Amino acid sequence: RSDHEPPIRPTDSFQRLIQEVCAKYSDKACELFKFTLVDTWDRALNWIQEDDTAYVITGDIPLMWLRDSVAQVTPYLSIANDPSIQRLIEGLLRRAMVWIKMDPYGSSFRMELDFDHKGKNRLTDWDFECGRTVHVAMHNYEIDSLAYFVRHSDLYCKRTKRTCWMTIELEKTFKV
Repeated sequence: RSDHEPPIRPTDSFQRLIQEVCAKYSDKACELFKFTLVDTWDRALNWIQEDDTAYVITGDIPLMWLRDSVAQVTPYLSIANDPSIQRLIEGLLRRAMVWIKMDPYGSSFRMELDFDHKGKNRLTDWDFECGRTVHVAMHNYEIDSLAYFVRHSDLYCKRTKRTCWMTIELEKTFKV
């Protein structure tokens, strides 16, 4: 496997976490947890091999909201010693750095302009007035978007003691 191939699904780690959670909560809560834990990995995660980052779709349209993408993988912190989970979280944090440096006032981003395949091939004057670009879907400053990124970075480092993903790009991101 090359370093830029998508990480392998951490089935054993998922099963251990599911068993731990389900032992404490109702059957209904257990089913909901099982679905959402696995669904994020199976349906929301898009691995970008070119730069080894993770694009996490956070809703019914394929946009990556900074706050929501981090919140969506927060349960994975409890199994962050799994190498696949490390690749996902580090890839997500690196992707968030790309977006934040691109537009620190942006709150959601897209990989392509026609993200929902409805034929959009150019930005309108209204898009420009709103601060949107090909990659910036929402240009409306939300302090919690940046706060979630900072908080998750800190929690991840405390949990795993891994700093290898903290390149000069992180410093540049914080300076933005």
